[in-house]
Amino acid sequence: MRESIITSEQPSSRHKVLTAFTSLAIFGVVISTGALWLGGPGHNLWSIRYLWQQMDHPLAALLPASARDDVPAEHLNGHVWQARTLLAAGQLLQAEAMLQPALAQGNYDAQRLQTEILAARGEIAGAVQILAQLAAVDDILVMARQAAQKSQPETAAYAYRTAYALAPERTVLPLTQFLRQEADDVAGAETLLRDYIATMPTSRYAVSWLRELGTLYREQKAWDKAIAIYTQLVAALPDSTGDRVQLGWLAYERGDGTEAAMTAFQQAVDIAPQEGAGYYAIGTLLSREKQYQEADPWYAQAIEREPEQQWWWLSRASALQQAGKLPAAIQIYVAMQQQFPDFAPGHYQAAWAYRQAEQREQAVAAIEQALTLLESNGISQEQASYYARAGQVYEWAGQLQQAVKVYERAEQLDPFRQDVQNGLQRLK
Repeated sequence: MRESIITSEQPSSRHKVLTAFTSLAIFGVVISTGALWLGGPGHNLWSIRYLWQQMDHPLAALLPASARDDVPAEHLNGHVWQARTLLAAGQLLQAEAMLQPALAQGNYDAQRLQTEILAARGEIAGAVQILAQLAAVDDILVMARQAAQKSQPETAAYAYRTAYALAPERTVLPLTQFLRQEADDVAGAETLLRDYIATMPTSRYAVSWLRELGTLYREQKAWDKAIAIYTQLVAALPDSTGDRVQLGWLAYERGDGTEAAMTAFQQAVDIAPQEGAGYYAIGTLLSREKQYQEADPWYAQAIEREPEQQWWWLSRASALQQAGKLPAAIQIYVAMQQQFPDFAPGHYQAAWAYRQAEQREQAVAAIEQALTLLESNGISQEQASYYARAGQVYEWAGQLQQAVKVYERAEQLDPFRQDVQNGLQRLK
């Protein structure tokens, strides 16, 4: 009799355990996903089952059969979750169809996901329209940058101006940067910057506006205007070493000589001796004056303070190479290749140093690594130079078929490079 009582109570106990566990799981799902909904049992069981399926949870099979049905029509979060999974799988049409019930109810997460679907289809303008309704300024700026990267200047302009209409003070800087860099509207960028600097001098963005205006004038070689801007910045921010360095370079470019530049750079060193910018500027100035050997200790001091600056390592190695200190330069290149293995310019420059040192194996390995990084990182600038140098290295190393191959690639990228034409003529 006692046995039968125990047997009859066991299913009830298991049911209670499963019920309690399910309740805890529901609570955990609600908290962990941020989905603060209070649905019925069907909603909650479906949600647990769906999330457990995504994680390949072993307990998913224990849930009632009703939890394995399609998402309930009124479960808006469920539609959004499934749509996101479909989007991740590249099933854009299915994802958009799955979102429709939630979109019809004005669900915020559904609208945000719809913008991702539109962007994935290349319909950035449509995504911007939805984001504008949500006042999602930062996301609109992301869309604007994507459009610019995809060579869609009209869409990018529309996105930047939409963001500007929503938050003018916060977005005038990215808008003017777009006008200067992509839209070839320097006059429009200058007008906007000058207006905001004049009317909102205490804005937290005022310093950024001044620097952008200074950059604009520097690119236009309007040295006097640029120097006036950076003089204003140095007066407002006397501890800013970067602005002093820029002021020194502007004086040098205007033709004021090395002394004016050196004075500004030395001030940067004196203000912040623990920073590397001033030391690096002095080293670069000496290199531009072809005083390569004198530049090395300044580069060394800069790198000692900021060893993560990979371009500084490259400048030092290049200066030593120019000074005829090839063994010392190669030591820097080796250290740089080890410390920054994904830095394509480092391998590119090292290849020629190895070539000069008659180290064939190292030269070929370095240029091949540079080409690999060039292709994998999608580097678009100076591709022809990389392939041209590869041709020179392969030709020197006696790998003539490889040399022809990379020379031809360089010719495709830049048909007018004389060194490439000469190389192909020698080999063919």
